[in-house]
Amino acid sequence: MRSGTSFFDWTVFKKNFTRFWPVWASYLVIWVFLIPVNMVMQGPGQANDHFQDILCGASEMNPIFAFFYAAVCAMAVLSHLYSARSANFYGALPVRREGLFLTQFAAGFAFTLVPQLAVAVLVGIVSAANGVDTGLALLTWLGTGAGSMFFFYSMAFLCGLFAGHILALPAFYVIANFLYACLYELVQTVLEKAYYGFVGFVPHARQVMRWFTPVTTFSTVSWGYTVDRRVVSYPAGQGWTVVGVYAAVGVVFAVLSFFLYRARRLESAGDVVAVRFMRPVFKYGAALCTGLALGYVTAAILGDATLPYTAVICTVIGCFLAQMVLDKSFRVFHKWRGALAVGAVMAALAACVEFDLTGFETWLPEAEKVDSAVIDTLYSSGASFYDDGDLQNVTVTDPEIIQKLITIHREAIEKRDIADRPTSGVSSERETGRIIFEVTYVTGHARRSRWYNIPFDVSDVSRPGTAANALQSLYSDRDFVWEVYGFDKLEQYLASGGRIRELNYEYRDYYGAETDPERNYAYLLKNGAVTFAGYDHVMEIFEAVKQDFAQGTLGVRNVSGGDDTGRSRVLYFRFGGLEKFDLPVDDSTVSGYSDAICICVGPDARRTLEAIHRCLPLELETQGLLEPEEQELLEPEYTKCP
Repeated sequence: MRSGTSFFDWTVFKKNFTRFWPVWASYLVIWVFLIPVNMVMQGPGQANDHFQDILCGASEMNPIFAFFYAAVCAMAVLSHLYSARSANFYGALPVRREGLFLTQFAAGFAFTLVPQLAVAVLVGIVSAANGVDTGLALLTWLGTGAGSMFFFYSMAFLCGLFAGHILALPAFYVIANFLYACLYELVQTVLEKAYYGFVGFVPHARQVMRWFTPVTTFSTVSWGYTVDRRVVSYPAGQGWTVVGVYAAVGVVFAVLSFFLYRARRLESAGDVVAVRFMRPVFKYGAALCTGLALGYVTAAILGDATLPYTAVICTVIGCFLAQMVLDKSFRVFHKWRGALAVGAVMAALAACVEFDLTGFETWLPEAEKVDSAVIDTLYSSGASFYDDGDLQNVTVTDPEIIQKLITIHREAIEKRDIADRPTSGVSSERETGRIIFEVTYVTGHARRSRWYNIPFDVSDVSRPGTAANALQSLYSDRDFVWEVYGFDKLEQYLASGGRIRELNYEYRDYYGAETDPERNYAYLLKNGAVTFAGYDHVMEIFEAVKQDFAQGTLGVRNVSGGDDTGRSRVLYFRFGGLEKFDLPVDDSTVSGYSDAICICVGPDARRTLEAIHRCLPLELETQGLLEPEEQELLEPEYTKCP
């Protein structure tokens, strides 16, 4: 009889299906209840409204199910590699390694693909019975399910080949999915603690982090938008691009798995790391991660100054712990050379940061080389009104403003030894304060960001060349403050034919109703806010805001602080964007408000307060928001400024 070899074994394939039936059966049952059964349960006449919504939600849930079930499927079909007996048995079969790989890989993927096809048939039957066309939505659900599952399954399969123990597979799989994100956050957190002025990595690094964290990227994709229960569109661009990119990466993982499966040693069954060249990667990678994470936690207990030392010590400890896992033994201290080497690497990194060998902390931009500066935060702790004048995102190109920012930056560097310490040694709280400062300098294609918390004395406000004086001069620049609040964008929007979508007048009960000058504002005290419905009233108040702003009676701050009673009354202007139900059916996007401006109205803003007091009674009466017995409370408080 002729002997032969096979590149695919149907017996092994079918054996996987019968042996691991709970995996694909549970997957099938879940989707049957989530989609076709859910459709059948809809009431009469609701099928056309709800079927599309059900499939939209199912498409968004696909990557979540894929993430979990991919690991389960890989653990099932690769379980034979984690026992020496079963590994030798499969190795003795008259099937080539290539054939065994294809059989096992196809079986695990079929655990989810076959149930999805079965559910698709059921959905088609239910939809046809109700006369609903769900073809595009159903295709989207199948595409997202197959694409995301193929990627996650290929990754889990590859991780399973690196592992020599069945419990190591899910551990490696979770690490592979979240390693970059965890390292990103961990390194950023450590550098924020170690480097004075460090505010975070460049925005591109966060984008890269999202792509290297597939679960996060898939969660940002929406596969169906509905307006009044009608499907607007299924985005053919971003969503399918994400699935296509990850599916292509899944192909790469599958190819790598193929070569690794052929070369994998059967005697590695039972080891935590089955591939020899990955053992030092695991050992030293775990040591460095342990050094950063455990070192940071230990330093938080012992004091920030101990961070360089705790990081080195914890790195050495992490190296020995990783060696114990690899050797499955506690007798690893004779392998001290590797621990010494990785400890030296961490010590070198710690020294680089501790002594600022890169010049990060002392770097100061040259004004003539700065193209623009993006101000994210710039305010004095004594002049914070908790509105949009505190937390901004405004880009400036004026050389004079940039020079003032550099002045503040220079003082931050000079005071770096005391900047993070609590203020002390002063006679009263009004004699000192802090400037909160975050800026990004743009020079060509380079972007450098810094964040500082700078102490200052009130006498510095009148002293040229100081940070307090520079900030006060910026506060005095009405055009700059107007831009900081974002009113320039609102004016441009109105000039282009737009309208203010909403104006809210909110009362913050900072001091209690008994002492507030507006305690008779019955509706505001009871409900907290009023929305102006009359557009004439909205524009009247906005014009008053412009006049007060130009006169320097609104949006005014002093670095040294002052009367903060103006925090109680707040105006919210909302403009731009589209309301959810304003969209035509064929529009491809749904968005809410694109911009909003929050500004506190102090007692000096007389024109704004007078406009509010003229318009507010009419609004309350028109909207029927006051009880009859409360009408008398409006007089005479609404006819004059407090």
